[in-house]
Amino acid sequence: SAFDDLVHQLQPKYVIASAVQVDALPIQTADYKVQQQQGFQLVCTESLEAIRSDKTKKSKLWLALKQMLGL
Repeated sequence: SAFDDLVHQLQPKYVIASAVQVDALPIQTADYKVQQQQGFQLVCTESLEAIRSDKTKKSKLWLALKQMLGL
């Protein structure tokens, strides 16, 4: 898949997927949950526009980023 090709090429440690259709990714995702994948951590979020105007969503994103980055 295109996602697998991109991961193989870039070899990221962290991936934040914003407003991506779940079926566009080769894995099952849950919003704002840090998932360990093949050599990287993945967090899927809603669109940045939706997050920008919602304090609860901002808080969920911040908690996920803190977990992902070990802060």
